[in-house]
Amino acid sequence: MQQDSLLILSSSHLNYETMLYLSITDCIQWPFVGGPFQDKGWFFHVDDEVRAEPGEPFADLYEAMNHAAVRGYSHILFYDLGDTCDGLTVFRDPELEELDGVFYLGLLEHLLPRDLPPISTGRSA
Repeated sequence: MQQDSLLILSSSHLNYETMLYLSITDCIQWPFVGGPFQDKGWFFHVDDEVRAEPGEPFADLYEAMNHAAVRGYSHILFYDLGDTCDGLTVFRDPELEELDGVFYLGLLEHLLPRDLPPISTGRSA
């Protein structure tokens, strides 16, 4: 794996369910080490030993992680202005996504449960 190499991908490579999870869940609970990138996307450290079957939760994220690992990248940034990549599933037309940091919430509002459980950070107050 190359040292500190970044793959920038369009957030259209993530499905709505994954985007919702990443948007409302503390990054400590994410399936990979990472965090939000302002309000424009998500940043991950590439885990080069990922395995997932199609249809499993986060299969889209696993697909991108594997794509990056095979090509020697150490990090992935899913970004609303990132490019799509041949060979990865595209869930939405990136040209139709608004270039607004809060577009995630606007696209995902219909998926939000009425009462969200509190998000645990694993830290005590």
